[in-house]
Amino acid sequence: MSDSGDAQPVLEAGALAGGIISEITESWPGLLARYSALTAGQVLQQAVADRLADARASVVSGMHKGGLSYAQIAAAAGLSRARAQQLAERGRKLS
Repeated sequence: MSDSGDAQPVLEAGALAGGIISEITESWPGLLARYSALTAGQVLQQAVADRLADARASVVSGMHKGGLSYAQIAAAAGLSRARAQQLAERGRKLS
């Protein structure tokens, strides 16, 4: 059987852990607010990036519809021919 003195270190460790946890949780509101703001900013920026990517694909598709070859589009836009084709196909799906 265990001695009642054996429980003392466990109780002290629990009290220490409780103190550390309360110190951390006191700073959480500010950290959580910052996290939420950063997440909202990331979502917004991703939406902007997605719309820009759609617009680029639509422009490449229009260039191809206008008679330019994938090789001509690639040379003009600094893309590989395969990437120009991918963008044109994606742009066609968007319209």
